[in-house]
Order: sequence, then structure tokens, then C-alpha cells
Amino acid sequence: MIGILGAMEEEVAAICAALHGKTVRRLAGTDFVCGQAFGTGVCICQCGVGKVNAAAATQILISVFGCEKIINTGIGCSLDENVHIGDAVVAGDLCEWDINITALGEVRGYIEKLGTVHIASDRQLSDKLAAAAAAQGLTVHRGTIVSGDTFVADSRLKKILHATFGALCGEMEGAACAHTAALNGVPFAVLRCVSDGGDPDAQMDYPRFKKTAAAKSTATVLAFLQTLGKKEEGAG
Repeated sequence: MIGILGAMEEEVAAICAALHGKTVRRLAGTDFVCGQAFGTGVCICQCGVGKVNAAAATQILISVFGCEKIINTGIGCSLDENVHIGDAVVAGDLCEWDINITALGEVRGYIEKLGTVHIASDRQLSDKLAAAAAAQGLTVHRGTIVSGDTFVADSRLKKILHATFGALCGEMEGAACAHTAALNGVPFAVLRCVSDGGDPDAQMDYPRFKKTAAAKSTATVLAFLQTLGKKEEGAG
């Protein structure tokens, strides 16, 4: 079974609607919807905004529902001048930019329990997501996505995040999903469609483009699931 999570309703509603034989179970204040999509077992939830919500939901998907793969989908901001509103970013790795124990001699973003700053995503899952995004006509970027419990709308912070982590995209959940999946040894991938530039204009661009960006991300995940279903039919 594949676990899929997004922070907001716009990021998961269309995927939920595509499920057949749905069952719903509420845990930790979150509805987990399980069913079949194109012949693939899926459990999906709207986890809520922020790293703690994402980590808790990811652990439930793994521990309670037995998900063997995790996909985090949704929207994010551009942290690179070559990444534009409407583009897709598939994470090669993820960082938690708001972890800061530099006073103890570690580099910014260092995760003690994992012994790294950059949490590598699963290459096979990421390749399939990138191919699905490209098939939707999206411009696809591959690279680092950073997460923190702050909405980035500051040009100075945007430059710092790009310079420090080589980040292409910023958001508020992906690295927490990655962190949790990595602790459990579960493959994961993260997709973001860009809604804003992570600069002062973000406060205007985000509400204007978030629905369009979310629709692109959900269409990509549905295409990804459809591809999986076709391969399973072929194998049968």
C-alpha cells in the first residue's frame, strides 16, 4: 500500500475522489482514507500544515496502515530563479532548514538521529513522479526541497536557503515526512508544484496561484498511480 499525504484539502481531495472501496478511519484528529486507485492500494490523508502534523501522519500511515511507500504532494515556493510559478519540483533530497544546532558545532540543518543534513528520497519513486509530471506538460526540476515551520515570504531568507542548502523549493512538510520515513526505512518521494516565489510578493501570489498549483500536483499523483496500475495489470 502507498501512503499519500498533503497538508491542505486542495492537495488531496481529487486523489481521495478517485479511490474505490473507500474506508475512513480517524486517528490523531486526522481522517485516513483507504481504497484502491487504478488497482493500487492507497491510504491518503490531509495531515494539516507544518512539520509535526506531517511527521505524525507519516508515522500513522506506516505503523497503523502498513504503508510500504510514502508520497508527499502539494505546493511550495520557488527558491531558485530558474524555478517558476507553475513548475514542478521533485525532491532528490530534503532538508529541515529550521533545525539549528550550530552552537554545538554542527552545520545548519544537521539531523542527529539520521547523521545527515540532506535526506535522500527514493530514486525509483522520484523518477516515476517526475515522468508523471512531465506527461502532464509541466516543467520539472529535480533537486533539494527544504522544509520549515515558517511560510517563506522574504527575499533575504530565500537567498539564505538557496545558498545554504542549494534548495530549489521551500515548503512546510516534506522533510518531516522524509525524516519519519527514513527512520522507519520506508521509501519516499516528495512532489511540489510552485505557487509563489518565496519573496514579498508571495503574500499576493500564493492565494492567487495555490489552487492551480495544487491541481497540477494532484493530477501528477493520479497519473503516477495510473502508471503503477497499468504495470501491475501487465505483470498479471
